[in-house]
Amino acid sequence: MQFNSRSIFRKSRSSTNEWRHRSGVHTVSAATAAMVEEKARVVLARSERAALSQLLADYRTRRLTIEELIVSLSDLLNTHEKLTLLTELRELVDNKDRAAFDDLVYRPRIAMARVSDP
Repeated sequence: MQFNSRSIFRKSRSSTNEWRHRSGVHTVSAATAAMVEEKARVVLARSERAALSQLLADYRTRRLTIEELIVSLSDLLNTHEKLTLLTELRELVDNKDRAAFDDLVYRPRIAMARVSDP
């Protein structure tokens, strides 16, 4: 995923990237950004990476709530392999939104796993 012209990260002088968000500046390490980009390159087609970049930009600029982001991601990440990207994407979620992210992403799967286990 390329974050150049529509970068969701604003480069800082250190080895971190600052991500402007609702609660001010959410700092993401360069390693985290690289991890997300690499995983996206592996599991998503170019057009899907562009769509993901736009979704994250919309979340960052408050055009999408965490709930709306998760709904959109569920449409985009439509295979098991693509869903594995959620682990990395969680690192880009603002700390204030992480509990909601976890509830929306992980809790439904836990409940479904319990229902399907005899």
